[in-house]
Amino acid sequence: MGRFAVWRSIDDLWAFTYASRHRQLFRRRLEWFERNATPTLALWGQPAGSIPAIHDELGRLRRLAALGPTEEAFTFKRRVPPPDGA
Repeated sequence: MGRFAVWRSIDDLWAFTYASRHRQLFRRRLEWFERNATPTLALWGQPAGSIPAIHDELGRLRRLAALGPTEEAFTFKRRVPPPDGA
Protein backbone atom coordinates (compact mmCIF):
# COMPACT_ATOMS: atom_id res chain seq x y z
CA MET A 1 0.00 0.00 0.00
CA GLY A 2 1.17 3.52 -0.67
CA ARG A 3 2.60 6.03 1.73
CA PHE A 4 2.53 9.74 1.34
CA ALA A 5 3.62 12.92 3.02
CA VAL A 6 2.46 16.50 2.79
CA TRP A 7 5.18 19.11 2.25
CA ARG A 8 4.89 22.88 2.41
CA SER A 9 6.40 23.19 -1.07
CA ILE A 10 7.91 21.10 -3.83
CA ASP A 11 11.15 23.01 -3.29
CA ASP A 12 11.25 21.86 0.36
CA LEU A 13 10.69 18.26 -0.73
CA TRP A 14 13.36 18.56 -3.43
CA ALA A 15 15.84 19.98 -0.92
CA PHE A 16 15.20 17.09 1.46
CA THR A 17 15.47 14.49 -1.29
CA TYR A 18 18.39 15.84 -3.32
CA ALA A 19 20.21 18.58 -1.38
CA SER A 20 20.54 16.92 2.03
CA ARG A 21 22.41 13.91 3.35
CA HIS A 22 19.32 11.91 2.37
CA ARG A 23 20.60 12.20 -1.22
CA GLN A 24 23.30 9.61 -0.51
CA LEU A 25 20.65 7.07 0.47
CA PHE A 26 18.30 8.05 -2.32
CA ARG A 27 21.01 7.37 -4.92
CA ARG A 28 21.37 3.82 -3.59
CA ARG A 29 17.65 3.00 -3.64
CA LEU A 30 18.01 0.48 -6.49
CA GLU A 31 20.29 -1.58 -4.26
CA TRP A 32 17.31 -2.19 -1.97
CA PHE A 33 14.27 -1.88 -4.22
CA GLU A 34 13.40 -3.32 -7.61
CA ARG A 35 12.79 -0.92 -10.46
CA ASN A 36 9.06 -0.54 -11.13
CA ALA A 37 7.45 -0.38 -14.56
CA THR A 38 4.92 2.15 -13.27
CA PRO A 39 5.45 5.38 -11.32
CA THR A 40 5.94 5.07 -7.57
CA LEU A 41 5.83 8.80 -6.86
CA ALA A 42 3.20 11.33 -7.85
CA LEU A 43 3.24 14.98 -6.81
CA TRP A 44 0.22 17.29 -6.78
CA GLY A 45 -0.94 20.53 -5.23
CA GLN A 46 -3.07 20.14 -2.13
CA PRO A 47 -5.20 23.00 -0.74
CA ALA A 48 -3.74 24.37 2.50
CA GLY A 49 -5.29 22.80 5.57
CA SER A 50 -6.71 19.78 3.75
CA ILE A 51 -5.55 16.21 4.26
CA PRO A 52 -5.29 13.88 1.25
CA ALA A 53 -6.74 10.38 1.41
CA ILE A 54 -5.03 7.18 0.29
CA HIS A 55 -7.45 6.82 -2.65
CA ASP A 56 -6.24 10.27 -3.85
CA GLU A 57 -2.67 9.00 -4.03
CA LEU A 58 -3.55 5.74 -5.76
CA GLY A 59 -5.74 7.49 -8.33
CA ARG A 60 -3.04 10.03 -9.07
CA LEU A 61 -0.43 7.32 -9.52
CA ARG A 62 -2.74 5.60 -12.01
CA ARG A 63 -3.31 8.87 -13.92
CA LEU A 64 0.43 9.57 -14.01
CA ALA A 65 1.06 6.08 -15.42
CA ALA A 66 -1.71 6.41 -18.02
CA LEU A 67 -1.36 10.06 -19.08
CA GLY A 68 2.09 11.18 -18.02
CA PRO A 69 2.56 14.39 -16.02
CA THR A 70 -0.55 16.61 -15.78
CA GLU A 71 -1.93 19.09 -13.26
CA GLU A 72 -3.50 16.12 -11.46
CA ALA A 73 -0.21 14.24 -10.97
CA PHE A 74 3.29 15.26 -11.93
CA THR A 75 6.96 14.65 -11.16
CA PHE A 76 10.05 16.60 -10.12
CA LYS A 77 11.11 16.68 -13.78
CA ARG A 78 7.83 18.25 -14.95
CA ARG A 79 6.45 20.45 -12.21
CA VAL A 80 3.04 22.07 -12.25
CA PRO A 81 2.33 25.24 -10.23
CA PRO A 82 0.19 24.63 -7.14
CA PRO A 83 -3.50 25.56 -7.20
CA ASP A 84 -4.62 28.78 -5.55
CA GLY A 85 -4.57 28.43 -1.78
CA ALA A 86 -2.14 25.51 -1.77
